[in-house]
Amino acid sequence: MAIFAIITALGVVAVVSQTYAFAESYREVLILMGLAVGIDYSLFVMTRFFNERATGRPKLEAIAVASNTTGRAVVYVGITVMLSLTGLMLTGDATFVSFSLGAVIVVVVPVLISLTLLPALLSILGDKVSSIPVPFLGRIKGAQIWGAIADRVLVKPAFLAMITTGFLIALAIPTLSINLRFNGGADSLPDALDAKRSIELLEDHFTSSLLVPAKVVVDAPNVESPEVQAAVATLIGIVAQNDAFLGPFDTIISQDKTLLRINVTTAGKVDDDTSQNGIKLLRESVVLQAFSGVSADVYVAGDTADGIDFENRVSTAAPLVFSFVLGFSFLLLLLMFRSIVIAIKAITLNLLSVAAVYGVLVMVFQWGWGISVLDSEETGIIEAWLPLFLFGILFGLSMDYHMLLLNRIKEFHDGGGSNEESVSQGIKITAGQITSAAAMMVGVFGAFATSRVLPLQQFGLGLGVAVLINATVIRVVLLPATMKLLGEWNRYMPSWLGWLPKITQEESHPILAPPTVHAQPD
Repeated sequence: MAIFAIITALGVVAVVSQTYAFAESYREVLILMGLAVGIDYSLFVMTRFFNERATGRPKLEAIAVASNTTGRAVVYVGITVMLSLTGLMLTGDATFVSFSLGAVIVVVVPVLISLTLLPALLSILGDKVSSIPVPFLGRIKGAQIWGAIADRVLVKPAFLAMITTGFLIALAIPTLSINLRFNGGADSLPDALDAKRSIELLEDHFTSSLLVPAKVVVDAPNVESPEVQAAVATLIGIVAQNDAFLGPFDTIISQDKTLLRINVTTAGKVDDDTSQNGIKLLRESVVLQAFSGVSADVYVAGDTADGIDFENRVSTAAPLVFSFVLGFSFLLLLLMFRSIVIAIKAITLNLLSVAAVYGVLVMVFQWGWGISVLDSEETGIIEAWLPLFLFGILFGLSMDYHMLLLNRIKEFHDGGGSNEESVSQGIKITAGQITSAAAMMVGVFGAFATSRVLPLQQFGLGLGVAVLINATVIRVVLLPATMKLLGEWNRYMPSWLGWLPKITQEESHPILAPPTVHAQPD
């Protein structure tokens, strides 16, 4: 299912790219997301099918129940992921837009095939889909382990909720000192690349900015006119006397004489304070002083300038992205579970896990704690694009397990179970599939964390830690503890929201059954 989703998504992106150009590295994001959600969504539906077969349901009825319950939950989970990713488009940044568009496409496909192709294949294969077991893995008692932990949590919910929340807050505290920049130069490259040594030599003896100098671009009717040439000479004279810049300062004129470019090499690395301060000095002082009264438009570009502009765009767009994602996620949860308490609590827990991930990234990549395990070195910098991009992906993926578990708890409660029984049964019956799905995701993301390319390492570790936190700490401790403490308040829906449409699912009367027991084929 995952491979089919990735191939299909790549084909769709190829068509879309004829009218909208995608960023070069969109494939990595698309493949990562395709593997993660493609396997997850299929696994969720198939596991529900196995459980229904284990209770004695006929094959076609088991498929129908799985599609009308877990399949329906997969649709809402997929919509949440897509909304979270769509929010990134509000930044207006071409890289964010192409990444999020590609990821949205690769999420749509698994959602569709989990409701169409997967049921069709299950109807053909039936119980034969699990006819080749892996003996060793078959003996793992994940459901019993997580169920036992959850039962203990339900005995002492307040104490364990307080301890766990404190732990996540402690992990999140380093986020306050996060340093968002771009890891440029040799530090961001793996040792295996021959080009890294040449960049190191430049950094040791000159500056890596020689490779990507700042570019002062002059746009005028005639850049060879005396007034423009005098202004250019003034600008070169100013920067030549400033230690923030290094000569020579080459100039290039276009054939039509309307554009002139001055290469201004900054003294620092592409991404350090020296170079950033040099760009700000050019924009805010030198250009204004040199071209005062001259009929020309002057721009300062280059990699360092692009980094500054990107950081400004992200900081401006972040509140809008956060509001969009949180607002629509809240509305979707409200419609699905008919509870304002569950909606607020789900968003709060996921925000807490995202903050904890940011803190872990700071501790590892900014402070260097345990970074040797990744065979890398700290640079003191977190990629400027990472927090917002991670938020879009993490908030959506975090909802996967949360909504699946809440959906099962709701089923048990609607079937007559008490609050505590419903929570316990929901955790036990989803333990196997969520543990397997989480292990798979951590493995996929872990491959990125060991890539030796620093931005991909930060991306992979952030996603892996987030999945781990949500599949263990959130699902097994905080969620059941808070549901036990809130009791029937978990189903509270204000009367003034009664006009919202009701989303119902087929009544299935869930019964807890050992996930390793399967009925005989029809």
